[in-house]
Amino acid sequence: MTVLDIARGAYVRSPKAFRDVVSPALALLPVSLKYGRAYQTWRGAIARSRSNSRFTQKQRLGALRSLLGKAFAGSPFWQERISQALGTRPDLTQVDFETLCALPLLTKESVRSAGEEMLAQPAATLDRAPAPAPAARRPRVARNGAPQWSTTRGRDRPRRRRSARRRRGCSA
Repeated sequence: MTVLDIARGAYVRSPKAFRDVVSPALALLPVSLKYGRAYQTWRGAIARSRSNSRFTQKQRLGALRSLLGKAFAGSPFWQERISQALGTRPDLTQVDFETLCALPLLTKESVRSAGEEMLAQPAATLDRAPAPAPAARRPRVARNGAPQWSTTRGRDRPRRRRSARRRRGCSA
């Protein structure tokens, strides 16, 4: 990890007011300084994956194996689930996409009941990103009083819906 990596992390975690002040100056930096060597590597891999499907498949499989290994090592929930499906000492370096079919599907209930046992690392070490309210969907109350969601367009104007009579071609 370089000094620039640490600076990038500090910038991302800094208060919004600070980022707003600093961002115009950062916009002048070259991409290689803003995002670092990892960014350049990722861009190269993305470009290569467009033309080389074997490379893409190999990268996907490597990421999957890494993710399963981290989940197995750090989460009691996933350790139990993977062990039930693949045996008590699964070789996660040999997992392929077909092997995943042995894993049971997650349900909302199993995720809720597992809670923090599902996490592969302590919750305190994870970055928090609040989910923004959907910008394109605004709540609207219908005639019966129930909330409805409608897609907006332009300046947050709700879509005008044609009445049932007009859709059928009836005159007003």
